Amino acid sequence: MTRRREILVGLVVILGIAIGVFGTLWLQGITLARTTVLVDASFEDVGQLMDGNSVKYRGVSIGRVSSIAVDASGMSVRVVMRIASDVEFPRQAGAIASPESMFGDWQVDIVDMQDERSQVYDWYMGNPEALPGYALPDMSELTQQAQVIADNVTDIMERVEIAFTEETAQNVAALIDNIEGVSEQIAILVDQQADDFTEMTAELRVAATQVGDAAGAVEATFSRMDTLLAGEEVDSLVTDLQTVASNMREASQEMTNTARSLQSTLSRADTTFEHVNRIAAQIEAGEGGFGRLLSDTSLVVRAEGALAQLNFLLEDLRENPNRYFRLSIF
Repeated sequence: MTRRREILVGLVVILGIAIGVFGTLWLQGITLARTTVLVDASFEDVGQLMDGNSVKYRGVSIGRVSSIAVDASGMSVRVVMRIASDVEFPRQAGAIASPESMFGDWQVDIVDMQDERSQVYDWYMGNPEALPGYALPDMSELTQQAQVIADNVTDIMERVEIAFTEETAQNVAALIDNIEGVSEQIAILVDQQADDFTEMTAELRVAATQVGDAAGAVEATFSRMDTLLAGEEVDSLVTDLQTVASNMREASQEMTNTARSLQSTLSRADTTFEHVNRIAAQIEAGEGGFGRLLSDTSLVVRAEGALAQLNFLLEDLRENPNRYFRLSIF
């Protein structure tokens, strides 16, 4: 009996040891059916993450956290995860440490950083050989922030209650009444403008019709002009215009020649006027016979005397021709 009891106790101890070993392996994500690999992730802060916490991908558990240690530089936290080797991560994978439940358990969630939902996170990329990490705020931090927000909201509400007195309410009511009156006036103005716009639209429609008619008349005129330009009369008119232009060129040439002749005549006239001016200057200076005659009065008196004597001689010749002429025939 004692022998059997010892054997039973031994079996129970061995079973307990086996259960402990398998439980430890299960908690660490190690199974006999699946091989695992170690994957590093670099975090700036890991919150309440602990060894043995679950590692999930798309909500499925793929391993456990193996170890957590602060980097030698003290700037980051290295998290080693033991993950099943048959799981394929996205090309740009990242690790998010977040609360798994409201009872303090945490987990690491593997996500694709190219996803729109993941682009809002401030990823920590301290180690290029490790997965970038980001830790979500803890529930206690969220509660603390919520308390701060609640206190701020309370302060704002108290200030609103202080500012929003009965007088303020009356002013707001009066403002609403004024806004209603302004709205009615705006509605009336809009109706008037709508009527004016309708009339203006009708006038524009009439104007457009008139413009269309004018365009048709212009088109008809252009068509007639094309017809006239294509006729033989236009060719004859062009020929006549060419003849007139040729005649005008000839007349212009003749006028040019005449102008040249006139210029030559004016040059000779200028020369003649110069001679006349020179003679007039000599006469005025008393040079020459005519000049002395004009300047010397005694010559004029003698000339008048000579003319008087000549006149007397002519009269005597008429009265007494025999005194001067003797005619003898035989």
